[in-house]
Amino acid sequence: MYESYKKLLESEDTLSWIEWAETVKKDDIETFKTLFDPSDDAHMFDPIELAIAYDAERIFHFLISTYDYSDFYNQVDFSLLILLLIFEHEHFLLMALESFEFPPEHYLHMYEYIITHKDVDYFKQFYRHYPVAADQHKDLLRLSLNNHDIFLYLSGLETMEALLRDEDVMFDIISFHPQLLALLVDVEDVRDYIDTELFMNVLQLENLADFKKVLAFLLNRGWDINEENDFGLTLFHQALRYAKEAGYVEMLVTFGADTTARTSMGFPPAHQLLLRDSQFTLALTEIVDFNARDNIGYTLQDYDAMMREESLNHFDILNVVKLILNMDESYLYELSEDDFYHLAALHGIEVFAPYITLLSVESPDIKERYRRELSEMDFSAFDIIPLKDLFPGKFPHDINKTLHLELDFLDITETKIEHFKTFAAAHDTILVIESEGEALNHRGQIVYEITPSGDITKKAVVYSHLVDVYYLNYYYEIPLVNITYRPDHKKPMRFLN
Repeated sequence: MYESYKKLLESEDTLSWIEWAETVKKDDIETFKTLFDPSDDAHMFDPIELAIAYDAERIFHFLISTYDYSDFYNQVDFSLLILLLIFEHEHFLLMALESFEFPPEHYLHMYEYIITHKDVDYFKQFYRHYPVAADQHKDLLRLSLNNHDIFLYLSGLETMEALLRDEDVMFDIISFHPQLLALLVDVEDVRDYIDTELFMNVLQLENLADFKKVLAFLLNRGWDINEENDFGLTLFHQALRYAKEAGYVEMLVTFGADTTARTSMGFPPAHQLLLRDSQFTLALTEIVDFNARDNIGYTLQDYDAMMREESLNHFDILNVVKLILNMDESYLYELSEDDFYHLAALHGIEVFAPYITLLSVESPDIKERYRRELSEMDFSAFDIIPLKDLFPGKFPHDINKTLHLELDFLDITETKIEHFKTFAAAHDTILVIESEGEALNHRGQIVYEITPSGDITKKAVVYSHLVDVYYLNYYYEIPLVNITYRPDHKKPMRFLN
């Protein structure tokens, strides 16, 4: 996204869209002051963005001297410090750091960028003068694990040394950084991690040697290879679900894993392969019994057929969700939306949650009316031109009739629905509220259509799996008849069907 953003700001289109953009490019401060109206909040970009992009030092200095940019974010949520790092203007960055006292999270995000894109010497150059607050030491140390040189520098500081035994820092090291396990050699018990997603992370390590190293570390510090976790799964069950390759499953067998044990809900090991691909599945034919049936008589092949069937029914959907969550149906209905989302994540399922909300209207005039009347609400609306440029071909929407709402789909409460209904009725128009589409997220799309009469129709398209269908049906209250299910057959096209 950083490169797309840079190209957008440096493009000729930007110069033509904004009347004062050319003055910034020329660093013509007097003409800029004449043309720029700070009270006009309809600008696609803040002038500070263009000043940075064009290295306009006079205008940059004027802006930071005149306006408070300490808590600034642009339309794609880049802070001032991140913008300066993206364009590699260290002299501007130092000017900004000396001019403003930024919120703590801005410093943390700045160092996160440096950790990802720069080396330890660059990091030290800034950190010695602009350290993060003490209550952010752990967050910074965890971020620095993505650059081992910076991690070793920070963990060696007197202010952070004790954090090497913090449970979250140790979790990250064991999960993702086997090269650093030697730092934990004196840790004796890690049983507290059994009921977390730690082992799921370990199963995704890059190579078998690293997996074996961490597995031995865990088994030597209190883990039992055949013990069920709180979700009713053994390490073998988890490996069938999440292992990077079949060799990881075979490694568990050599360490003594029981290949026949069922889950706490009575599902055979084979059923844990429901979301795996053909290559992984076929590699386990000598280890797993694919003919095994669960307590209601279904084989893995039966569940596989349910996942492929485009016509939806509650019975099949519930059976798949119970299998994947290893949970009785009665408990499902006790889960809040957050509970379900996080429980699915602990089982390795990223539930479809849209992250862009769009509002499409019937005419440019209606669009501008809506923007003017939005002040009463606790969210904002922006033009979609930056989205179309950042994600070419992903937004087929008419820029003259569509707005980008600063509102998560999950936050479209009844109060906000009433707001949309009131506007639709007052202006005798249809409003379409929709998420980004499958072209961008590869999962699906949600669409709410609101008519002037106050009717709301909720629809969705799902390309992933039946857990997402259940989630949208139960928590978004989208009727099954309005959910189009088009499962992607490429990944689950196994020999079973």
